Amino acid sequence: FLAGYLADYMISARRWPKRDVRRGLQVIGMLGPATCLVLAGNPQVASSPEVAAGFVTVGLGLSALTLGGVSANHLDVAPRHAGVVFGAGNTAATFAGFVSVPVTGYLLDKTASWSLVLGIAAMHYVVGAVAWVFMAGGDVLEEDRM
Repeated sequence: FLAGYLADYMISARRWPKRDVRRGLQVIGMLGPATCLVLAGNPQVASSPEVAAGFVTVGLGLSALTLGGVSANHLDVAPRHAGVVFGAGNTAATFAGFVSVPVTGYLLDKTASWSLVLGIAAMHYVVGAVAWVFMAGGDVLEEDRM
């Protein structure tokens, strides 16, 4: 809800380039949760399950900013084929989610370490944010104009 309004405001009222808005919201929406997961997995910081749950909750809240990033970017780069682009990305994300559940269970069975699991999830966020900075577009792709 807030991410959409924020993105629209920055693009229309502030005249920020779409690519910069999408990049900014996406990076904050990924690095924020990564930081929160690392903190939640650190016993010196997250001294109780309630504190760890608080960090996870804040991280999930920050991840909502990606709605103004990747979740809208397919409309910027491929307006004619936005559904196909969104579907392909959503399929990849669903597959990753399908694989991550048993992998997480396996890691927890073998190591009993939530710090490890949360650290891997945090690294995934960081790698995704870096990739997004280099790969995000703001202009309609030539292929979409054909």
